[in-house]
Formats: sequence, structure tokens, C-alpha cells
Amino acid sequence: MPYRDDMNRTRPATHSRPVPRESRSRKNWEKAYDEIKHLILVMGIRPGENLSENALAKRFGISRTPVREALKALEREGLVVSERGRKRAFVLTLRDVDEIFDVKIALEGKIARWAAERGSAADRAALARVADRMVALARREPAPGSGLDEWHGRWLALDEEYHDLLFRMAGNRRAEQTIRIQNSLWHRLRLGMIAIEGRIGRATGEHGEIARAVVAASGAESEKLMAAHLRRLQEMLRGIMEAFHYPPTDVRRAPVDTLGNK
Repeated sequence: MPYRDDMNRTRPATHSRPVPRESRSRKNWEKAYDEIKHLILVMGIRPGENLSENALAKRFGISRTPVREALKALEREGLVVSERGRKRAFVLTLRDVDEIFDVKIALEGKIARWAAERGSAADRAALARVADRMVALARREPAPGSGLDEWHGRWLALDEEYHDLLFRMAGNRRAEQTIRIQNSLWHRLRLGMIAIEGRIGRATGEHGEIARAVVAASGAESEKLMAAHLRRLQEMLRGIMEAFHYPPTDVRRAPVDTLGNK
């Protein structure tokens, strides 16, 4: 799934010889981090749900220490929040979306500009090919009930490939890391938005415009088009959240039952 692959990109190599205790501890920390993050992103852990170290450790078959470290890391990313000595899953609010997109517009606009200015001829050709594949796929929308979910998944995979190319061309790992963390905070809504009628067609057209500007090495136009794309996405996202009565800010509603105590 999107973002889960990102978590595994820096995994240390495994070896057949006995694993030292420190390495086992690191492996357990990574397991806890990956699994908790995955559960939050796919709603296996609900927004606002209390996170019990004991219950999570039992669930994953590890001690509490790696779970505690994983929760700290996820708190730094914003997916976990602390409140009165307890940790719970992040609840997305309208204010969060505005702050997330402030960051995305500022940084992803620059990513598009840098990609146009720094990308190689081979990278530009690869980006053009991905944009063309997105168009071809968007034109082959299946009828409801006949592979629609698979079609959505294939488009999302191309979207990931497209943005991975922009990141590589831009060559700024710190900006990439910041954007990926921000994306994880609204990932659950991203998956729902893609199913809205006409969304893939509009997004494909906007991605094509950005790709053409990048391929033409027009940094200013690339930045402008990316910013406009993200502003439209933000407006659409806010409309959906308001329709479903998302809170304007985190009002600290009563948390749901603690994980493992249902």
C-alpha cells in the first residue's frame, strides 16, 4: 500500500548468522513502528483510539520497550498524540488539513521547480512515460462492480511512481521526507477521495500539465501548476470533511475503547 513501502526503504540487511541482542531490539522496534503505522493508516486503529503499550506488545508478541519507542517515533510524525499521560491515534481536523497543505504547497511547488531545473533527460523521459500511462489508464475506467477497486489501486501506484520521480529529480531528501510525513497524516482520506466520480480524470489531467512543464524544464511554470493542483485538492478535501462533520480543531472528544480492551 502507499507509504508502507516508504517505511521499508531504509531497512538494514538481514544475515544468516545469529542476530545480536541490539539488532533484535532494533528489529522489534521496526516491527512495532511498521505495524502500528499501518493499522493507523488503514483504520485498523481508529482516529482517537487509545493506544495501550501492553495490548500492542501482546498483539505483536514483543516487549513493551520497542512499542514505547515506536509510539514516540509516530508521535514525532504526528500520527500519535499524547494527552493526560495517554497516547491515542491522531484525529484529522480542518485546521490540520490547512496546515498540512500550507507545507505541501510550499515544498511540493519547489520540488516541481527543482525537478524541472535539475532532472536529467532520462528522468524527464521517464516522467513523460508515467504521465502517458496515467492518461491511458484513466481512459479505461471499468463499470461499477467490475474491477473498480483494482483500477483505483493501479492509478494510485502510478501516482506514487510519478511523485517518486519528481522527488528523485529534485534531489532534496529533507523536503521529500517532510512531504511524506505530511502525506501520511491525511492518507486515509486520500484513499477515499480517489473513488469520487471524475476524480481520477481531473487529477490525471493536472498531473499531465505538471509533467509537461517539468519536461520542458520550465521551473516557474512547474511550481505554479503544482501549487494550483494542491490548492484545488485542499479545497476538495475540506469540502468532504465539512460534509462529514470533521472537527475544525481537536476538541478532545472522549476516546473510544482502548485497543485490546473491546
